Amino acid sequence: MRFEGVVSRWNDDRGFGFLKAFGNDDAEVFVHISEFPKDGRRPTVGERVSFEVVTGEKGKKKAKNLFCPDRPKARSDKADKQLHARRRHSKARESTSWPGNVFWVVLLVIGTAVAYQYMKREWSERQHRQELRQMSSSTPVVPVQATSSVYRCDGRTHCSQMTSCEEAKFFINHCPGTKMDSDNDGVPCESQWCSGGW
Repeated sequence: MRFEGVVSRWNDDRGFGFLKAFGNDDAEVFVHISEFPKDGRRPTVGERVSFEVVTGEKGKKKAKNLFCPDRPKARSDKADKQLHARRRHSKARESTSWPGNVFWVVLLVIGTAVAYQYMKREWSERQHRQELRQMSSSTPVVPVQATSSVYRCDGRTHCSQMTSCEEAKFFINHCPGTKMDSDNDGVPCESQWCSGGW
């Protein structure tokens, strides 16, 4: 027979207490902590309970098959097993999908590298074109006087690009940006073409 009642006394340190059935205020029934639901909550005085009474070995009555109607219903073992199965399935799916993830990461890295090389090449070509434009605008072709009609400024600036001392002299005197007079004495290409001076 089941009884409805409340926890009348509780000793949390020792893990036991007493229950009192409604309508039977005189008698108390012993109850151990192990009879309460395993939901992590501790019993409290005044908590509603439903229980059965059995007689123990020494003739003392104690509560069994206890139920706490005011507590949230605990998940059943079946629900717990289903939850664990879902989690295991999810982890298994994650572990088997890593090769696919690696593929996409590698593809992304390769795509980024290709795009970077393309942009770098485009930027380099654009910079080269800009330098050529600046060079052509900053190094105008100077009309050659009649005495030196065989030479004209064409962007050459170094001694290694000359073919004679006369050509080097023309370039140093008529073309801007030349780099043929390292000691600034006015004589170009002294070690190559104009070793004898002017």
